[in-house]
This record gives sequence, structure tokens and C-alpha cells, in this order.
Amino acid sequence: MSNERDRAPKGGRAWIAGVVLILGTTVAANFYVMHLASDDPSFAIEPDYYDRALRWDDELAQRERNAQLGWRASPALDAAAAQGTTVQVRLADAAGVPVRDATVRVSAFPIARSAQVAEATLSPRADGAYAAPFPVQRSGAWEVRIEAVRGGDRFTSVHRLDVPAAGVQAR
Repeated sequence: MSNERDRAPKGGRAWIAGVVLILGTTVAANFYVMHLASDDPSFAIEPDYYDRALRWDDELAQRERNAQLGWRASPALDAAAAQGTTVQVRLADAAGVPVRDATVRVSAFPIARSAQVAEATLSPRADGAYAAPFPVQRSGAWEVRIEAVRGGDRFTSVHRLDVPAAGVQAR
């Protein structure tokens, strides 16, 4: 009897090893694909998108308030500034007079990497504009969201800008 065991084919172990190898490779490939899918810098989800949807009426009311104020915002991302990159916003009323003494906040992101949101509170300048240093790290299309508050007035606007490649390190 022990002699029969010694003569049994050993090919069964090779099949088990092959199945384990194939299953292990499949599991490893799935983890790699999940990592690739979750680590895409081009993909982003709008923060609090569900709450924003619930407050859509507030958004429409703010747009109406913006129209009543008559303010206009003209943003610029200057990647060729001598002191580094700056964001600048010119804020004017309906008559074209600069809006002064406002608190101006900007959040912006490159469209190609929308998860890389940068924010800044701008300081007033002598020429009536508002500006601050800003971490622009890539050229191309950007979305700039502006919020200006003066007293009880709140103004918002969204703009698309093209940032030139001068002085910008693309990532």
C-alpha cells in the first residue's frame, strides 16, 4: 500500500498551484485597476453637490440679487507677474465705478485637474482692484469663482479663464 502512494502522479499539485497563481494574479490586477480608478487627478466631485441641489432656489435668488446689484467682476490670473503668480479681480458697479471696501474671496481650479482647488482672500489695491498671490501650477483653462461682500450686499460670479504657459510649471 505505501508503495502505491509513492507511485501516485504528482500532477495534482501543479494544477492547484496553477489555479492559485491565476486567482492571485486576478486579485492583484483588480487592486491595481481600483488604484488607477481612484487616483485620477483629472476626476473631481463638486463638494456638497447634494446640499447645493437642495438649495437651488437660493442659487437662483443669488443670481437675481447679482443682477439687482449690477456689479461686474473681471478676474485675471497673471502667471507672468514679477513676484510670482497673482489673482486679480476688478469689481465695478453698474456705472463702471470700482466697488471699494468689499471682502473678495476667490476659489479657482484648472479644468484639467479640477480636484486641485486653490482659494484666496484678496486685498484691495490703490487702483480699485483686489489681488493676492495665487498658486497657479498649470496653464490652460481655469474656472474662477468669486464672492464679494460689502455690508449687507453679497455678489457672486463664475468665470472661465485661459492661463498662458509663461512661468507656469505644468504637472
